This record gives sequence, structure tokens and C-alpha cells, in this order.
Amino acid sequence: MGGLSYGESTLNDLIPGSGGSGGNIHSSNPLEHFAGSGGNGGGIIFVVANQIAFTGALSASGAHGVAGWPNASYAGGAGSGGAIRIEGNTISLNTVSVTGRTNYTAAGSGRIAVYYENTFSGNLTPGYLQKQDTADTIFNADFETANLSQWTSNVNDSGDLSASDSADYWGLYGLQAVLDDNNAIYVQDDTPNNETQYRTRFYVNPNSLTMATNDVLDLFTGRNSTTDVLRIQLQKTTTSYQIRAGLLPDGTSTWTDTSWYDIPNAWSAVEIHYQAFANSGSLTLWLDDIQKQSLTFIDNDTRTLTDVRLGSQGMETGTRGTIYFDDFESRRFSYIGTLPDPGVNDPQATNAAGWFARTYQYSATIPHAVTNVTPETGSPDTYEYDANGNMTCRVEGGVTFKQTYNPENRISTIQKLASGTCASPGNLSAHWAFAYDGDGTRTTTLYIPYNGSGQPQTAVLTAYYMGGQYEVKDGAAKNIIAKHPLGTDGL
Repeated sequence: MGGLSYGESTLNDLIPGSGGSGGNIHSSNPLEHFAGSGGNGGGIIFVVANQIAFTGALSASGAHGVAGWPNASYAGGAGSGGAIRIEGNTISLNTVSVTGRTNYTAAGSGRIAVYYENTFSGNLTPGYLQKQDTADTIFNADFETANLSQWTSNVNDSGDLSASDSADYWGLYGLQAVLDDNNAIYVQDDTPNNETQYRTRFYVNPNSLTMATNDVLDLFTGRNSTTDVLRIQLQKTTTSYQIRAGLLPDGTSTWTDTSWYDIPNAWSAVEIHYQAFANSGSLTLWLDDIQKQSLTFIDNDTRTLTDVRLGSQGMETGTRGTIYFDDFESRRFSYIGTLPDPGVNDPQATNAAGWFARTYQYSATIPHAVTNVTPETGSPDTYEYDANGNMTCRVEGGVTFKQTYNPENRISTIQKLASGTCASPGNLSAHWAFAYDGDGTRTTTLYIPYNGSGQPQTAVLTAYYMGGQYEVKDGAAKNIIAKHPLGTDGL
């Protein structure tokens, strides 16, 4: 049996396959035995294009080890599979392989990640597959509505579960769960849509909850239809409370759990990252921004998430009291992290002479995204975003800018409008276009001014080079500008 794949399934870092080890020499006389060399590891393939159609085969597989002499015990090990990452608008593939070879000692397979914007088809199931317009944010709830209305539904057992000002970590309200019987009480979010990747972070305070020895309480569960496939649990030892996380692999009723980790009898941030993939599923647990443990190489591709529950489930008679929750947030891709300490004073700035106030409004679905900036006088500035949080339209000081992005979420064009709106542009007053290399470094900037009639004027192309040098072409003129070591520019 081969080894396991390494690196993250998203292939944000492209890692080639490792080569196999050389065979062993069992004798001091090299004429009696020959050790075979190890097979090469698979390489890296990175393809980026608007339309991609491969009818042949793509391979970053490892190589077999070389046979030894006089028998296979002296052979070299096989090379492991490499990495293939493909990005495009429309992608059609035939076969793609990152196989780890089996002769003479089996090696682990590599990884395949596909990012597409419109359609994807192929004779393979990538280890990671993401549609470009899939939003990062799934759901968040801070209970500041003073009720449970932010959630899809709830089971409160005649008021045992409620929003309470006693349960707040940040703000005025949190979720209070009164455990006075064995009935489950929870809030439920149905936003997850067969999620293969799911992150959540919430705050919990045991609040001196009484728990008998060996009692275990489910604080959070993720479900696939009616089956629990993900969980975060609480228990109490003689000295402290403890948290663990677990997942349910395919084809079994036996859970795979992390170890138990101590938390205080106070507020703690609990965060997990769950992935449901064939043979490369995983679950990582953080407590108060510190990574505790990762469960990896799990076969759980059928255990996608369709809904989640937060509260008190799996109740036992020895567990009684009141427990608090607050500031729940879930995402697909990005790490969430902790909130600032609510005990830190929030300083209030005093306007300096000549300053004036602005009021900021933020998106309800995209964290920290400003949608309006309203000054004391004059018209507000407005901002619009796509599902990935990229700013697509901004109106500042009455001037409208329309912005587009490439599949890697780097800005590709900016249009300064002389008339019209982002939804229905009119004439332009300026246009910028940007290009990047495979590492995401900007290589060129094209600037085109427009006259009052909306006609393009002489374009200016700036090309960037290593070492801080860049070239500016303005019509027929060309200037090579070198960056001086002390920061000044010279022609």
C-alpha cells in the first residue's frame, strides 16, 4: 500500500511529488549486490486559460523504482504523484493522473485541483473543485436581534433556548441554553448546500455547567440530510472543561475524533475547518486562535453538509445548568479567527479642526465590505461587490468606476465613466487594463485616456521587470526607468 498524499487539497502551494528512496545494500562487497535507484516523483502542472479543452491525458505521476540485483529486496522505492492545478472559464478534460507508482515500494498519490468559472467536465473527480463565483461567506449570527430569527429554525423546549443579555460575548445579546432535562435544544441553519468545505467559529462559555464523569455534550453538529457527520463536543474532568471535534467517514458508524483539549470556565473561541473529499477529507480544530489538531486523509466525500445545529444535543441526566454561545460565523474557504477582546476600551476620536464626520454602512453578507460612505454634506459614495468580495463598482465624489477581475480575483480592468452607470455604461473618460504572470505579479499596465467625445487617445503601456525596473511606452516614445538603490528613479 502506498503512502498518503501531502499538502493541501486546494493546491494554494504547488508541491512536486517526492522521489523514492534508493535500495538497500546488504553486503560490504558491492560486487555481490546492486541497489536500484528510487523512482522520480511527479512534477507540477499549472494550466491557466479562458477555455481549456484537453482530449488527451495530463499526467504528473511518479516513476517506478529501479530493480536491484539479485532480487527485489534491493530495488529502489517508487516516486509519489505530483500536483496538477487547472484554472479557467470553461474547462473540458479527458484523463488526469497524479498516481504514485507501485514498483517496488508503493508511493502516495498526488493532488488535482480545478477552479472554473462557467462549466467543468472530465473523466475524473478532482481532489478539490471550486466554481469561481462561489461566495466565501455562508452564514453568521450575533443574536443582536434579541431573538432567534437569524436562524432557519430552532427547537427551544418551551423557552429553554433563547437570546439573552446574560449570554453576550460581543454586543448586547448571545444564546442562552438552560439544561434542565434531557431534551435537545438548538438553533439550525439550512444555508449549507451540500458543502464539501465548511468552516465555522463560535464562542462558548461553560458558565460552571455541572457535568457528571463521562458525560459528553454535543455543542455543534453538521448533518448530511438526517445523518450527523460532524460534531464538536464538551466534557468536564475534575480540573477543567474540554473540547474535541469529530467526523464520520464514509461507510461506517464509527466516529473519528480529535483528542480532548482544555478550555477555561469562561469564553473561548472554537473554530473548525471541515473538508469532505474522497480519501483526502479532513478536520482541523482551533481553540482561541491556536491550532490543536488535524484529522487528515479521511474518505468522506459522501458526507457533505446540508445543515448545522448549535446548542445542547445528546443530553445526559448528569449534565445540568446554563451554557452560553455567541458570535457564530461560517465560511467556505477563508480562516475566520477570533474577535478583539470585548474588554478593551473603544477610544472615541475627536475631530480635528477642518475635519467632518462620515457614516459607514457595511454589507450584510460580505464581512467588512463598505457599501456606503455618507458625509455630513454632499452625496454618498457607494460600493458594489461580487460574490467573492471583489469591488466591482464604486462611485466616489460623483465619479463612477467599473472594475473587473480575473479568475484568480486580481483586478484586470478599471473603467472611469464619463456617463452612465456600472450596469449601463456610457462614454469613458479613462481605461486601465492589468496583466499578471503565473505567480500573480503584475507585469503590465495599459492606460488609455479618452477625450470629451468619448474617443480613445494615445495609450500608455507600462511593463514591469525584476529589480524594480519598468518600461513606459507613450506613443512612439519609450523610456526605460531603473530603480535606484536609494529609492530614486533614473532614466
